[in-house]
Amino acid sequence: MKKNNLRWLLYTILILFSIVTIFPFYLMVLGSFKTQEEIVKEPYSFPANVTLSENLRWIFVRDETIVKEKEFAEVFDLELPISTNIKVRELARDEEHKIAMFDYISSRIRIGNLAMAIKRGNLLNNLLATFLVVGFSVLILSLFGGMAGYALAKIRFISFSVILAYFLAGMTLPRMLALLPLYRMMLSMGLLNNPISLMLVYGASRISITIIIFSTFYKAIPQDLEDAAAIDGLSKIGFFFRILLKMSHIPVLTVFIVSGTFIYNDFLTPLLFMGDLNFTTIQVALAQFVGTQT
Repeated sequence: MKKNNLRWLLYTILILFSIVTIFPFYLMVLGSFKTQEEIVKEPYSFPANVTLSENLRWIFVRDETIVKEKEFAEVFDLELPISTNIKVRELARDEEHKIAMFDYISSRIRIGNLAMAIKRGNLLNNLLATFLVVGFSVLILSLFGGMAGYALAKIRFISFSVILAYFLAGMTLPRMLALLPLYRMMLSMGLLNNPISLMLVYGASRISITIIIFSTFYKAIPQDLEDAAAIDGLSKIGFFFRILLKMSHIPVLTVFIVSGTFIYNDFLTPLLFMGDLNFTTIQVALAQFVGTQT
């Protein structure tokens, strides 16, 4: 009975912690469907009925001028269904107004903010680029960090503690010190404005913590498993790729959480190495988009 009470107490604490963690994301998603005025005055409420807003570049814009709500209402009626709105049906037949039609539909279902972010800010491409950089960086870290961690944990040619201290010392160096020589290196290799440069930089800068994670995990693997694989004819390389790597979902997931989160949130490195805003990471693109719209 006491054990069940402790379990329920633990579940309650975890649920409360999850609610506190998820609540900012809830506000972020909710705010994406609101106008600026609604966000400030009623941040916790659901979006109100569809209205035009002066601070958004709404619907049928020509020469970057903002359509006023009264001017819009003279031609279009937001209360009418799209299928019965004669003016909208006429524009639907015109190829030149397809973007305007998309904006019109967006305003009716309250995704105008998202539509503007995707079309004007190109944020969808930046988000895909971010996932590409994070995914391949974690892949590189897991592969090379796993191999180094296996050698460090199982092939004891030097004291484990000495090499571990060496990698820990590498983690203490400020990352800023390496940015200038790395920039000159990527410039000489012609990798600036190329996502490969970010993958190489992240792979090198996060390899120490990755090796420590994998080596700590591999130390707990019993030697009998490797001996059994050797009896079956597997070499150390074969044992690593065929057996050990398939058992390494825990350190791979740890690296994804620890290093993947760092890579996703990093701002300085892509700002320095990725001058092309059309294919940079989402953090740099968001800063540029927010600054432009403000």
